[in-house]
Amino acid sequence: MRKPIAFFLSLVFSLPLYAQMYPGFKAQEAKDFIALCNSFTYLELYDSDTVIIPSGYEKIFTSGVFGMDNKYQVYTNGNHGVICFRGSTADQKSWLANFTSAMIPAAGDIKIKNEPFNYVVSNVEGAAVHSGYMLGLGYLHASVLEQIRSLNRQGIFDIYLTGHSQGGALSALLLAYLDGLPKETISSRNQFKNYSFANPMVGNKRFAQAYNEKYAETGWSMRVINPADPVPKLPMNYMEEKALSKRGILSLLEDENGFDTGLLLKSAFVQTFEGFATNRVQSMSVSASERLAKDLGDIVFPPYVDDINYFQTGQLITLHPFAYPRMYKEWVAASYDSLAETAVRDSEGYFVDESYYERPPMFYQHKPHNYYVAVLKAYFPEEYDALMVKYLPEDL
Repeated sequence: MRKPIAFFLSLVFSLPLYAQMYPGFKAQEAKDFIALCNSFTYLELYDSDTVIIPSGYEKIFTSGVFGMDNKYQVYTNGNHGVICFRGSTADQKSWLANFTSAMIPAAGDIKIKNEPFNYVVSNVEGAAVHSGYMLGLGYLHASVLEQIRSLNRQGIFDIYLTGHSQGGALSALLLAYLDGLPKETISSRNQFKNYSFANPMVGNKRFAQAYNEKYAETGWSMRVINPADPVPKLPMNYMEEKALSKRGILSLLEDENGFDTGLLLKSAFVQTFEGFATNRVQSMSVSASERLAKDLGDIVFPPYVDDINYFQTGQLITLHPFAYPRMYKEWVAASYDSLAETAVRDSEGYFVDESYYERPPMFYQHKPHNYYVAVLKAYFPEEYDALMVKYLPEDL
């Protein structure tokens, strides 16, 4: 019997060995996927993402642009696949998706040019989700399902879903959407795991509770955020006592030639009462969807749910706020010699007066490259110390 057993063992160990997908937060996975999320930024800024793509990953597909300026990439690494969604862009439709924030039932259909997009992201009574992000999935789902089937044809069934900002919201909802599909739609062998970075919230308390019980507590959905980043606190949570500003949104809807994102977000938080806020958000969502329909065709949502109180989904992973380099304001640089004689300095030689330094831009704590650097600093300190570029000049 020894010879057959020896032959069998030699056959087994001669087969290629691939790492399996396991539940729970893995620092290496987080590092790889936030690097992949930066592909879109690097391609936009530098026309190349070669330096940011981790070793072993091959980009095998880049989608076209769907609906509200959404786009995604597909990667392979051994027997793993990755579907990575782009975050919000400067395109007006992208921001209209963010602000179409009235909730719809977690199971229903959205009619897009009279074609129904049937979805089930939760069967829990009272569960509701962000209408704009579900609409985004409505435009994306057919293409994404075909890419999943394509990965399956290559023998790949362990698939990660990831994205930054709006892309993270889409990836988190996609996890639940795929789980709610009729069984014959895709292979039952598929296993999905989600890493969302800096994403806004996607559903109400009942949705979040059911989602977290199913995916976060079991280690299949991670939400990586920086507490100084305002976007993960959007759209609204009464724990924060904040709501969207109607004036800011209407200025976006009325502007045919573009808009100032910074000014828009500055007006995004106002104190409000629950009933008034619900009516306001639903009214803004109607206006936003009507504005989207001008570019995309008719859109019909299910009746809105009278709930705009969003809750976090996913196992929460918190990074430290991102440091901003000390840079003198122009007038300080011009007057440096005279200031150096009189201004008080700290032990490291910096001026104590903080008004001498540039303040970080509003979205600095939200930038995907800063999330990448923060993951390195938290979990891979040697790689962080060796990193030549800790700040993208375009982010400063």
